[in-house]
Amino acid sequence: MNYKSLFNIEKTIRFYGLLTILIILVPIFGNLEKIPIRLWDESRNAFNAWEMSKSDNWWIITFEGQADMWNTKPPLLVWIQALMIKVFGLRPLSFRLPVAVAVFFTVMALFKFTSKQVGRPIFGMLVALVLITSGGYMCVHVARTGDFDGLLILFIVGYCISFFLLLKEEKQKYFYWFFILLGLAVLTKSIAGLLLLPGLGMYTLIKKKLIFVLKSPHFYFAALLFLLMVTGYYLTREHYNPGYLKAVYENEIGGRFLETLENHNLPFTYYLEAMVNSHFSYWLALAILGSCVSFVEKNTGIADLGRFATILAASFLLIISSSQTKLDWYDAPIYPFVAILAAIGILKIIDFIKSTVNIYKKETINVAIFVSLVALFAIPYYNIIQKEVIEAKGLPEEQYQYALSRYIIHNLKNSESALEGQIILDDEYIPQIEFYILMAQQKGINLKRKYSNEVSAGDHLLTQKNLDEKSTRTGLEYIKVYDFDGVKKYEVKVADSATKPLLMH
Repeated sequence: MNYKSLFNIEKTIRFYGLLTILIILVPIFGNLEKIPIRLWDESRNAFNAWEMSKSDNWWIITFEGQADMWNTKPPLLVWIQALMIKVFGLRPLSFRLPVAVAVFFTVMALFKFTSKQVGRPIFGMLVALVLITSGGYMCVHVARTGDFDGLLILFIVGYCISFFLLLKEEKQKYFYWFFILLGLAVLTKSIAGLLLLPGLGMYTLIKKKLIFVLKSPHFYFAALLFLLMVTGYYLTREHYNPGYLKAVYENEIGGRFLETLENHNLPFTYYLEAMVNSHFSYWLALAILGSCVSFVEKNTGIADLGRFATILAASFLLIISSSQTKLDWYDAPIYPFVAILAAIGILKIIDFIKSTVNIYKKETINVAIFVSLVALFAIPYYNIIQKEVIEAKGLPEEQYQYALSRYIIHNLKNSESALEGQIILDDEYIPQIEFYILMAQQKGINLKRKYSNEVSAGDHLLTQKNLDEKSTRTGLEYIKVYDFDGVKKYEVKVADSATKPLLMH
């Protein structure tokens, strides 16, 4: 290939790359702060990062001033979020922007990598568009909130691409890229960063490159670098926080994989059913077609890429399906690879149509294909924008637990005085609400939380619970003055007579 033709190809890649960027910006970055901070991982990360930004203790993640032995994951994401707090202050953007940026680079890395492997930039664009319209990827807890998985997937995709190029080009630099990115994956979400390794091992055997890998001294030097990265953190944390390694084993390895945690015991077919029903339902048939095509395809670029993606997706699905603890987002790392397979299916349909039409109708068929592609992607793209960007509500069954969060968010924007002097009443674990209490306090608003045994006369209570209004605590009476969208407001007065304790139900 001469220089001129190479320039033209690169120019085309730049055109499709720019078009891809324009299409993915809204679903990735649009309306990031609308949905309330989520219970469990995101809100926990938020408090971990907030405390780290104030204490500058970068080795031990804390919650309420104590070493956090519930969130035992390494601190890479929390480090970044703590730095973002120093830049943007305490707000949801500080926790979600790092993940959104990671998602952006994941999509664009896949675009560039797959475009070059197949030699057709339109293919890379198809991969990118399938991925950002996948319900199991563009959703809360993965790409749209400040959880671990969006950043984890960036590093997983990175080390898988590096390994593919290592076996294909046999360049020693890819050993180092592979192990550095693998280390970053582990420092993001512990053992979850390693779950693609069995698939990479299978692909190595199929490509008959095991001897090449094991004979290279760079394999061992790079592996040593990985061990220094990972063990360096874990041993340092154990030194300053004795018992940490035991907690890691119980939470991340023995407990989560071999036992059922927090009642998340679901059938072996759970993730496959999720792909069929919602996570990848729109693209699944095309992905199956793409996988089948890759094993008979003569184009080595498509064949190698399809087989690689099939092996990684299948092995990862088998591993997570075998785990005793199953959660809705655990299958998220599979979607970059099945997106490649779906794009292969689309590309082969396009090629088949082109090969069966009269050459004199080339321009007409190109226009028809373009219109068909727009129509194909319009529905899932619209659905993602509508659900995750415009509505941004999360799951319907979750709306109750975010009622107070919505109330505080609304008044922080529209009527701060409505929050002044109010007290959040709740005896449960509510970091998703306490985050917004902290935001209000940062603005100088007197909003705080109390437990039921701390209530006194004169309090103005906000709660999601129904309180016994007559004489609900010795000497006190609770009068409801507001009830809307799951939020109740009570005024506390001295009762004429006290007969029974405070009831919250």
